[in-house]
Amino acid sequence: MSRPVHILFVCIGNITRSPTAEAALRQAASRVGLDLEVRSAGVAARPGQPPNARMAALAAEREINIQHAARQVGQSDLEWADRILAMDRYTRDRLLEMSDYSTPIIEYATEAELAQDAGP
Repeated sequence: MSRPVHILFVCIGNITRSPTAEAALRQAASRVGLDLEVRSAGVAARPGQPPNARMAALAAEREINIQHAARQVGQSDLEWADRILAMDRYTRDRLLEMSDYSTPIIEYATEAELAQDAGP
C-alpha cells in the first residue's frame, strides 16, 4: 500500500494564508477521498500563535474549520513534503535557502505580482 501524498503550505507567519490553505485542502481531499496529508508552517512564525481571527471567521463562513497553532518551518518539514507550496516570493526565497532542492517548491503568485512581472 502506498503512503499518502504530503503537501506543505508555507507563508511568513503561519497564521493566515497557509493554515487556511491547509484546512481547505484537507477538508476537500477528505470529501473526495484523496489520500493526502497536509501541513502548514511559516518562515518567520511565532510558534503557538493562534490563527488570524478574521480569516478564521471568513473560513468558518465557508465551512472551513481552522484549528491551528503557528509553527516554524524546519528541515524535517522540507524532507517530509512531496510538494511545497510557498504563498509568496519572499517565502519561496527563504525556502530555497533552506532546501536541498530535492522537493519541488511551487510558488503561488498574486495577481499584483504577475502584473508587476508583465511590466507596463
